[in-house]
Amino acid sequence: MGHRDQQEHQLKRVLAFAVFYIVLATAGFAKPVLYDCAFPKDVGGGWIAPQIVASYDAETGTAKISDGVILHYLGQPIDGKVRVLTDGKIEFRWDLKNLQNSGQNLPIFEYRLRFNPSNNKARIDATPVGYSNKYQSSGVCKKS
Repeated sequence: MGHRDQQEHQLKRVLAFAVFYIVLATAGFAKPVLYDCAFPKDVGGGWIAPQIVASYDAETGTAKISDGVILHYLGQPIDGKVRVLTDGKIEFRWDLKNLQNSGQNLPIFEYRLRFNPSNNKARIDATPVGYSNKYQSSGVCKKS
């Protein structure tokens, strides 16, 4: 499968995750808030996906994160941490650990996604632990 085909496949899986949560919300279960975020710049050598979906259930305090990177390496959405900052922004955090590529161990990546509900702007930081580089991108999120 070519790189572009992989990206399209991963985007379809991210969208399927979003639809799953919308169905849950309309089925009378706890209603998580879904943030569908787009980061159009290709930065970080593929470590920042062009689309990231985060859900937050305020009732339980739980968060789930999905994007093409997570689905490629782990095959399913992962748990994240969420907090509302004093300035009203929402911050999601998650780590990718124990990843391998062609049998080679990859660094742990720490992610932080900040979303400003007043203007829908978002910023993502991806940091490989133990390395000096840090990848960043700006985009927008839609809340549903």
